[in-house]
Amino acid sequence: MLMKNLLKNLSIMVFAAAFLCACNDDSDSENKYENNKPLAENIIQLNDYQYMYNDDGLVEKIFHVYIKTEFPTQVTPVYDLIASITYPQPNKAVMEYTGDGPTTKYVFTFGENHFASKVVETGNGRKNYTTKYSYDINGHITKIERPDDKLELEWTNGNMTRIKQNDYDALTEITYGTDTDFGTYEISPFLTRIKLGPLMHQIDGWFDRGLEYALHIGFFGKPCTNLPETMTSYDNQNPTPQQSRFVYFPAGTWTIMKGGE
Repeated sequence: MLMKNLLKNLSIMVFAAAFLCACNDDSDSENKYENNKPLAENIIQLNDYQYMYNDDGLVEKIFHVYIKTEFPTQVTPVYDLIASITYPQPNKAVMEYTGDGPTTKYVFTFGENHFASKVVETGNGRKNYTTKYSYDINGHITKIERPDDKLELEWTNGNMTRIKQNDYDALTEITYGTDTDFGTYEISPFLTRIKLGPLMHQIDGWFDRGLEYALHIGFFGKPCTNLPETMTSYDNQNPTPQQSRFVYFPAGTWTIMKGGE
């Protein structure tokens, strides 16, 4: 009888220990990336915007700065708050974006590389809309997975050289030169706001509204190293690939020319 009671008590203890471990595992799944908040060294300053920082050097407010001119000669700088960011946990950030349209809330979860592995978006017609992100060992983003679409990116020598999206089987290949002066030409080193092909979505189409600002304050991986030189674009609607090249001018402007123009 004594042996039977001991075995019974031992079974209860084993079950309790297993239950506690399972609970701890659930807790750890949310907190396993502790102290992996974004890094201040990855922040990129945007022209015409001003950042306010917290004690860790991370951006907590983003202002659009412009000049308001009133008759006859009064000139006033305007600081328009478009986003506020908090860091409630070591691996979390919350952005309230009010820059255009309805307020949108983004909840970022950061991985071991200090970049966002998941974003949950609520607002502007979306509720708990989840997007997942993958990176290579150098911290460059390699995959964006939305509920209804996917984008894949390849990097060579620190530059985004191949972009593939599901829509229209669109694919764009990019070559680069040696120039690194993105600031002079006011080109984002993430190549946002550049038409990448006839049917290829722009990069900022995957980082719309508040996410485009998050991209530049260190939330989504390393940027390109060099300025782009040429693009070749393919899709399932156009039988002939589109060739285009970037042309840079001394005045700090640039354009994209198709084919041999």
